Amino acid sequence: CCELEGLGTGPAMSFNITAQYFLDDVEVPNSLVTGRLTIQMKFIPFLNQKRMLHPRTNGTISLSKQIAEPQLEDGLVRIYPFNGLELRITCQPSEDAAKLYQQVVERYEKNTQAASPAPTISPQKSTEEAEQNRKRKRHVDDVFEHMSSQGREELTKFSAPSAKRRDIDSMTTSVPERNSLGREAGRIMRREPQPPSSVLQRRPSNPPQDSSIYGGYRPSLAFGLQNLGNTCYLNAVTQAVSSLREFVDDLRSMPKQLPEVTNGALFQRTVEILTRMQATNSLPVALSPAKLREQIAIAAPMFRGNGQQDAHEFFLEYMNQLHDELLRAHQAFEAKHGKGEEHVLATQSHFDALVERQLTCVQCGQARTVLERFRDFSLDFSGSTHAEQLPTMLRRYFQPELLEAKCEHCNAAEANLDTNLREAPRVLVLHLKRFMPDMEKQCYEKQHQAVDIPGMLDLGATLSGKAVSASPPRLPARPLAPLAPAPESPETSPVKETTYSHLRYGLRAIVAHEGASPRSGHYVCYAKSSSGPWFLYDDSRVTRLPQEPRDLGRKAYMLFYVLNGAES
Repeated sequence: CCELEGLGTGPAMSFNITAQYFLDDVEVPNSLVTGRLTIQMKFIPFLNQKRMLHPRTNGTISLSKQIAEPQLEDGLVRIYPFNGLELRITCQPSEDAAKLYQQVVERYEKNTQAASPAPTISPQKSTEEAEQNRKRKRHVDDVFEHMSSQGREELTKFSAPSAKRRDIDSMTTSVPERNSLGREAGRIMRREPQPPSSVLQRRPSNPPQDSSIYGGYRPSLAFGLQNLGNTCYLNAVTQAVSSLREFVDDLRSMPKQLPEVTNGALFQRTVEILTRMQATNSLPVALSPAKLREQIAIAAPMFRGNGQQDAHEFFLEYMNQLHDELLRAHQAFEAKHGKGEEHVLATQSHFDALVERQLTCVQCGQARTVLERFRDFSLDFSGSTHAEQLPTMLRRYFQPELLEAKCEHCNAAEANLDTNLREAPRVLVLHLKRFMPDMEKQCYEKQHQAVDIPGMLDLGATLSGKAVSASPPRLPARPLAPLAPAPESPETSPVKETTYSHLRYGLRAIVAHEGASPRSGHYVCYAKSSSGPWFLYDDSRVTRLPQEPRDLGRKAYMLFYVLNGAES
């Protein structure tokens, strides 16, 4: 900031700011403004040399008429100039926020002292009301406008037939083989299913690889996280990740085997906030995830502002960035010390799942195979009016499909797609695809169908069960990244496997979306503590639940299951 003359009243401070208006805790559309702020005559804020006005009545904003005490939160100053109106000002650099806050709060205190003993509006009551307003459910402003370019392209180009149309050549990862199961046109030819107990790999079967190859739809916890302005999606996901104590422990111990990881900014921010969230001797105050968000926003600017975002998309972006940073540390170690034993990255050892897809021409039997790595599975709803069963939804994901795909060998137009799980993750992340594209409205609409969420999920029994009825065409939840050359097939590579009779997973956390549509809602997290009780994390508010959460079938958006035996 710098000194400016304030209309003959002496020097006035100048700040580079971003300002946003909220009426009754709902963001005013198109109210985001940036520029240089000055406080003229000690109580009139000017932005770019123009008076700041009420977004609806055009009344002049005056610091001498504040109805509640201003608030300061990590570079953000909250001002309450009118009843129901909140002005949120973010300073750059963030250190200037304290200087701005000092001016604003001094004016508020001066006005309070000069007020009559029986004011019309009680500042204390107004402060409490403003605090309650801040704790209300955040408004999600026009999801279509805030969605990523990938999501927007997915929506505008989507059609049911084109979503099924693929070229066999684009999925080639091995030498063509003659399918020995038959050539009858239109018949779904399935291979003998592999024993479900052989899919678990405690140690990943391939070296760490960049996140671009990954597919996708695209002590007790005690403290909440501050909402930085429509950042409930970030808070809910961070609380869910914090509940994955086995992953957090492995992540924090990585410097012992790979010291280079400590050079990573995202690793530092992640370990710092997760350690503070799990600490038992910290002060009982809400923590700020501002540094974590700022670091992620460097590569993903969509998360920089105060707009609402999709929790699932944030989770994938967060994990991809963290994984790639760990991978760079691994590569730096090898460059310095030479190749030795492969380091197991915490992101890979906990979230990685290996899926094998085989396309088989219905006419000539020509087969192509691709191996894809996933950190989550996006599950479709059937459209039924009855409650969905989670194991049934998961089986549908791996159900064989008949696709429109051109065979480069005989030019046939159809092929069978067979999907199998080759390596199961230690943390099974399931994404329920509640937000579906509405082509007429050019936006997403929410599906409210209920889902029965089991506390224990037997993945081995689920995937070895009989095939269910045909599902509707599967919509892409996130565009798949370009496929890198697949790792050597486990059938030919010497892979060490640990055999389990059952792959049983316990429910650890639920990210829930509360609200009627993607354009109006709020994310919260339900998570199981290390001592057993469940907690509800609603931004800075943390509530202990008397029992395992129930009746979340219509709200659940992301489910986090942890493999039994890997729990701590």
